[in-house]
Amino acid sequence: MHKVIKNEIRYYYESNIFFKYIFGKTEKHNRRFTIIIMASYLILYIVCKIDGTLKLSHGNIGFLTDLVFYTFLLIQIFMIAGLNSLFHKMNRLLDTSDCSLGIIRIIRNYSLQSQDYIEQFRKIKNKISLHDTKTRQTYWCFMIFWFVFILIFQVYIPIFKPQHIKSWAIWPQQYLFSFVFSTIYCLLSYGIVIGNIFWYVASSAIIIFSYIHKLVKDNDIEVIPVSPDGKGGLASLGNVSFTIALIAAQGLLFSVSWIIIYGIDLPSLIGLPAYFIVLILLFFGPLQSVHRAMKEAKNHELFYLSELFRVKYNSINELEDISACAKNKRNKGIFEELSYFEQLYHRAELMPVWPFDASTIRRFFSLIIIPLLVFLFQLFTQNALTKIMSNYTK
Repeated sequence: MHKVIKNEIRYYYESNIFFKYIFGKTEKHNRRFTIIIMASYLILYIVCKIDGTLKLSHGNIGFLTDLVFYTFLLIQIFMIAGLNSLFHKMNRLLDTSDCSLGIIRIIRNYSLQSQDYIEQFRKIKNKISLHDTKTRQTYWCFMIFWFVFILIFQVYIPIFKPQHIKSWAIWPQQYLFSFVFSTIYCLLSYGIVIGNIFWYVASSAIIIFSYIHKLVKDNDIEVIPVSPDGKGGLASLGNVSFTIALIAAQGLLFSVSWIIIYGIDLPSLIGLPAYFIVLILLFFGPLQSVHRAMKEAKNHELFYLSELFRVKYNSINELEDISACAKNKRNKGIFEELSYFEQLYHRAELMPVWPFDASTIRRFFSLIIIPLLVFLFQLFTQNALTKIMSNYTK
């Protein structure tokens, strides 16, 4: 099983320049990427030391006091760790081996049409792995757009529309040396690293959950309310959805650091609440069709077990002409069956109507609560934290 997953990960690496040349083909990419980040930080530190931008006066932001920059370093490391987890969960989901615990276990007629489904999974893997021509063209269009977007904020605005608060990374009029190296760093980190992470997370989520939606629509998903995983046999889908939301939520660290340094303004006043809403939709939205299927299956199972219980219970007083000994022996077996039905009913009743339990939902909302509290504190104290940071950077 491990060998299959490892080969599938390598399959994606070989088709993507980011994973191939920055991470390589091994599973040690977390460690390698951390070393790359630290080396980049050291180079920037030396450049800023030479250029005199380690600390800036008059409320301007130097390299050592740039909370947004340091937050972004952490975000990259967390995102790569999340991406590694998503790689494995996606490949387990699409595994077609005999010991698979993926989608094939929840497809109703998989054993009858296994070759057809294996071919469908191969096409899905080709799309995610950029072996599909149309998907590869879309990928390059996205990356070009992403780089243009970065250049607008990193180059165009600092040069032609300078802001009131200056930073070591975007002050070409005063510190050209730091500006050039920060631009190169942004193109590598924001462009290549974050761009590829965004692409993989978004594209794989769209491809996978579109396929799941089709399966649900065609009534090909088999939900088992009394499944051992406690989630109708669909726990793997919930795990993938939560991991995607977890990766997307890393941007909250960036948002919090931004509003602490620059304060609440109109863009953050609109953007951060919108971000919260997007995260909630990202977590629950892809599973809407699965939610409906689970709800229907649960209601059907509860009704079915209730009927079995009722029929068996009514049979207790039947056959009055048999002897008392025979009747007691027969009723003992009936009571055992009633107890069994009751246990099944209780287990089905406990099944959530989403492929995750309450603890997963609490973990998800715990990602939002701290940024929300910081946002509200800044809003109602008129940016008290920003004033403290401003005094620190003087």
